[in-house]
Amino acid sequence: MGGGPVIQILPGPFPFPDSAAPILQQFGDEREGLESQVKNGPYSNNVTPSSGSFTFTAWDKGATRDSVDGAAEFTTQDGARWRLVLDRVQTKDVPHHPRFGGVILGLYYHGNTGVHTPLVPTINSAVALWAFGHLYKNAALVTDNAMVHVMLLSRTRRDGDFALACWDCSRNKIEELQLQILPGQGEPKFDSPGGFLFVNWEKSSSSKPAS
Repeated sequence: MGGGPVIQILPGPFPFPDSAAPILQQFGDEREGLESQVKNGPYSNNVTPSSGSFTFTAWDKGATRDSVDGAAEFTTQDGARWRLVLDRVQTKDVPHHPRFGGVILGLYYHGNTGVHTPLVPTINSAVALWAFGHLYKNAALVTDNAMVHVMLLSRTRRDGDFALACWDCSRNKIEELQLQILPGQGEPKFDSPGGFLFVNWEKSSSSKPAS
């Protein structure tokens, strides 16, 4: 459940390019695209205050039976109101980007691990999920195939200006909830800075759902 200050992350340079550089070497064909994100991508210190709510439930049932349920509502820098309804998990693995069946509870990744993009600091997550969702802007449907990544993770951003505070954030308190939304495959970029949506709730909490 999202709580605390809500921020929208806008495109900008990644603040730890030298730390990420040796890890990027491992990413093969994907390296060029990631290197462009180092200069201007979604993992930046360019943030703006936002408001909104996000509550979800995720079930980790192994490789084939994971599921998600939940919805987020938030306002972006331009005043637009967005709503996301989680639909179903993504299960198809991509090199360097395993989906773990869609939901995984307890994962040490990103940063220097070589698992998922190194343009996120090294973190521990209580829950990470990959899903498809229905996305609405000002009540109008944008897509039924939004690509969604959510994680409740060890805090990466400091209070105040909410800049990324560490390259290895894995020992920090798990209280930051990240929601990243990208267009579905072959779909146009969103009408938002950088064509993506990236929102954090900085003091969030979780509880285990009844099995």
